[in-house]
Amino acid sequence: MEFKKIKTVGDWEEFKKLTGKGNELIIFKHSPFCPTSGYVESEFDQWCKNLNGRSIVVGKVNVITAKKASNAIAAELNVRHESPQVIWLDEEGNVKWHASHYDIYDEMLDAHL
Repeated sequence: MEFKKIKTVGDWEEFKKLTGKGNELIIFKHSPFCPTSGYVESEFDQWCKNLNGRSIVVGKVNVITAKKASNAIAAELNVRHESPQVIWLDEEGNVKWHASHYDIYDEMLDAHL
């Protein structure tokens, strides 16, 4: 699976448009400096490998280098910023589920498929 990089507010605006094509969106926020974030990201990436054939698009936000985009996402979706964090949007762009840190794991992600 290829991840969409969300680096700017413009990238976020483009990413959101993908819901109009019948896709659910998952935003994964992470920090390259946090060991917890690194661990959760590797587990999340592994889970994503099993999404083949599903109408889910995954975007990643580096919260250090894309701070404005990360803050815009948090403000617009009314989900407090955390890292690592998953924000899952339904086909209409509404928040379906969100979690952070060790609440992001295979069984919990599978429960929202």
